[in-house]
Amino acid sequence: MAQTGVTKMAESMGIAVPELWRILIKQQYVEAVGNFILAFIGMVCFYALYKIARWVVKNPDTSDGLILAIMMGGMMLAVLGVMGLFGLYEGIAHMINPEYYAIKDIVEFIKPINN
Repeated sequence: MAQTGVTKMAESMGIAVPELWRILIKQQYVEAVGNFILAFIGMVCFYALYKIARWVVKNPDTSDGLILAIMMGGMMLAVLGVMGLFGLYEGIAHMINPEYYAIKDIVEFIKPINN
């Protein structure tokens, strides 16, 4: 089943199966790097949130509107930070085991073919 699907996938692209496998593995590394970039952005967001919180604590006479705006921005930074943590996990997983994710991509591709 999987071999037929991979062969069909390679034939539809006009390339050999080993070349397709090499491309899929390389794509897993590309996805890992993208996830690491997302994780870096998340860490920067957490750091910015920390700095903003320290600034608010040091300036207790700040207006309510500004505090509300800071809280809204802080929530957005927190969400981006959490997304960054998931990106870190995915990046590590793709770097450690790219073959698994390549096979997973192949299975997702051949599911519609076999149904």
